[in-house]
Amino acid sequence: MSETRRLRPDHPVDLRRTLRLIGHGGLDPTTRVRDGQAQLGLRTPDGPAQLALRTAGSEIEATAWGPGGAWALDHAPDIAGCNDRADGFAPTDQLVRDLWKRFNGARIPRTTLVTQALMSVVLGQRVTTDGAARFYRTMVHRWGERAPGPMGAGGDGAAGQQRSLWVPPDPAFVARQAYFTFQAFGVERRRAELVRRIAGSAHRLDALAAPDIHPAEARRRMQVLPGVGDWSAASAALFALGDPDAVPVGDLHLKHLVCWALAGDTWGTDERMLELLEPYAGQRGRVCLLIIFSGRRPPARRPTRDPTYVSPSSRRRSG
Repeated sequence: MSETRRLRPDHPVDLRRTLRLIGHGGLDPTTRVRDGQAQLGLRTPDGPAQLALRTAGSEIEATAWGPGGAWALDHAPDIAGCNDRADGFAPTDQLVRDLWKRFNGARIPRTTLVTQALMSVVLGQRVTTDGAARFYRTMVHRWGERAPGPMGAGGDGAAGQQRSLWVPPDPAFVARQAYFTFQAFGVERRRAELVRRIAGSAHRLDALAAPDIHPAEARRRMQVLPGVGDWSAASAALFALGDPDAVPVGDLHLKHLVCWALAGDTWGTDERMLELLEPYAGQRGRVCLLIIFSGRRPPARRPTRDPTYVSPSSRRRSG
């Protein structure tokens, strides 16, 4: 059985860009996003759910299946970015103002599923984006379950597994796994122990989405867990808490993108990035997202070479 509601946001919503924050690449088994529609597999407090979102003119049609379907529909306006009104965001910088005009429909989602977000984020610590997506995909396929809706019925076998929409694993199950079981999908002991620690703290972490807890305080409390730093807490807070001020300090690429876009610096540092973002305090994460959506990149840096260096082959030829 499914239930459908129509959402009426008072601002444009670009589902593809908004929900890009939730997914982990194009092959994420819990997220399917196309231009005007999205399918999400959610592990809600009431159980698994499939949430389908579809743009219908100025409205968004939300349909949900499964034990957590009612929860998913209640939270659909937050998840779709309908409640991200960007109050007070009026950039004076010409570039940021132009980007906000261009990507005004790219909103910040708020799932409230802090544990689920943090588990997926920490798998990306110290690895490539592709590696993080692969680890997460394998964990979901091994320990998750197919979504309770039409997208979950992808058929049997490996091909059916890839076609199906999946729900992330239950944190209680993850917390019971020995660290060495994570090695099957390429996760070493340090990150495995951290994922288990996060899963075991699910009740406390999900409580951080309470409306009376400021997102900055929620980020601070996340970092009480050993192994969760600025980057992990901010990355999770962006889409779990809808935090427009969360800046993933320590990201390998973000500092270069921001420093190039806002100051023309071809090489950035976290300190310089935060300095440039200071005028946007309260909306710094939103500015970062706009720059990412713009596709602006600094020129590729070529490796420098010592002009006095002579290779062995050259020495042999000259000798």
